[in-house]
Amino acid sequence: MASRTRPVSTHWWGIGLLSLLVAASSFAVPRVLPAKEPMKDEVALPSVSATVSPSASPSMTPSMTPTVVPTTAMMTPTAAPATASPRPTTTKPRPKPTFQALTINPWAKANETSGIAVIACPTCASGKRVQYLGQGHYVIVRLKNLRVGGRRTMTVIYTCACDPEERELDIMVNSDPVRTFSVKGARSWDTPARFSTKIDLVKGDNVIRFFNQNDPAPDLDQILIR
Repeated sequence: MASRTRPVSTHWWGIGLLSLLVAASSFAVPRVLPAKEPMKDEVALPSVSATVSPSASPSMTPSMTPTVVPTTAMMTPTAAPATASPRPTTTKPRPKPTFQALTINPWAKANETSGIAVIACPTCASGKRVQYLGQGHYVIVRLKNLRVGGRRTMTVIYTCACDPEERELDIMVNSDPVRTFSVKGARSWDTPARFSTKIDLVKGDNVIRFFNQNDPAPDLDQILIR
């Protein structure tokens, strides 16, 4: 029998050539990304996601300076307690005391008298008058707690129907010498007359004496000190 050679199919030739190329590439090209197994002591770090907020004016270079927040105990200075400055005290000057005008009725019970009589006198300044003054009879007026002393004007209001004859009235202020005043009056016991003189008073208590040691004196109506 004659032998016959069977032609090889081109399809199988292609498959064989492809297998040889694959096998050759496995030896010629190394592994690009070798698998890395985690070490036993290595700890996997958690993933951190950063959120970037868009800025109105974005900076081209990111800031790398860390922000340091000082603690209150170290950075905050202790403020000294506020001290209120004392207000200046203004002391108002006390008003200077002034002399108060005095109106004295010789017949008042506050005065010291001896041997006199008090009768009504509608036309007199005080409404009454002291009679029988003199011949040892007297009236003593005591001024207490005067705030201001000094020289003052004393006006004596009196009545006397002694014209043309005069009557004398002796006046003594504190320890000053006795002064004698001769008066005529208005020729009527009901019509007052007056005279004035200067006297010196002291601050505090004063004593004024009206008398005539030997002779009759005019009647006294009122005494004014200004």
